[in-house]
Amino acid sequence: KDGLPEEIDVVYSYLVFQHMLPAEAAVYVRRLYEKLKTGGIMYLQFRVGEGKVFPENAEPTVRYSMLEILSVLGPVDIITTKTKVFDENDAHAFIVCRKP
Repeated sequence: KDGLPEEIDVVYSYLVFQHMLPAEAAVYVRRLYEKLKTGGIMYLQFRVGEGKVFPENAEPTVRYSMLEILSVLGPVDIITTKTKVFDENDAHAFIVCRKP
C-alpha cells in the first residue's frame, strides 16, 4: 500500500521534482498518473536548465532539460507547457496534463 487514495482528482506539484533525479521523478509521476481519475488534472513544475548539484548533507538541486522532462512524463497526456524565466539562473517549466 502506498498511502495514496484509490483515485485522485488533481495533482499539484511545485518545487518538488528539483529534489529528485529524473529516474526517481518518473516513478512518482507515473504512480500519480495511474491513480488519477479519468479527466483528472496534473499541474507539475520543474526547474529548467543544466546541471545537478549535490551539496553535502542536503537535498540535491536538479535542473531538467526539456528532453528530461518529457522522459519523466513518459506516456502522460500533456495539455500545455509554459516556461517562465525569472532570471538568467532560474527558469521553470509548468506542465498541465489531463488523463483521458
